[in-house]
Amino acid sequence: ISDDAGRSAAELVDRFDDASLDTTEKILANPFIKIGTAAELADEIVRDRERFGFTYLVTHGPHRDKLAQVISAVRNT
Repeated sequence: ISDDAGRSAAELVDRFDDASLDTTEKILANPFIKIGTAAELADEIVRDRERFGFTYLVTHGPHRDKLAQVISAVRNT
């Protein structure tokens, strides 16, 4: 969860050594990478469900509490 998705995406560009993720735009457009506020992520998850048919989400253990906030927001949409 981030209040500045652009900044957070730029940090990931520096961490990834992958041509498919070499710009902030590519990071933010990737349906497998989620960056934004809980409300923004909830909206994105709903859109991804409608567009791609995603019905499950997974995350690494250290991020589960943040994902729980997002799922709560998804339920309220």
